[in-house]
Amino acid sequence: MPKRTFLKLPEAKRNRILDVAIDMVLTYPIQDITISHIVKHAQILRGSFYQYFTGIEDLLFYLYQQFIEASERHTIDRLHDEKIDIFVFLKEGFDQD
Repeated sequence: MPKRTFLKLPEAKRNRILDVAIDMVLTYPIQDITISHIVKHAQILRGSFYQYFTGIEDLLFYLYQQFIEASERHTIDRLHDEKIDIFVFLKEGFDQD
């Protein structure tokens, strides 16, 4: 979980850091994601990174949590907007996998 200092950052700066991290996750194997790359491309100091997160695992876990929450919101919105029966929706999801 990010530290309170990260959550208090201006939204644009938070998003810049997260966008770089997301780009890394989509581009590189997880073991190749580095703090050095994130701070360079997010244009923050390495010390600042540690004011926001305890380490790279902390940042990646936060991204994972954000992804899960967004997926849940999307699912709930779709069920509500399309008035799909939950059991039909789940069956469709399992059939696709």
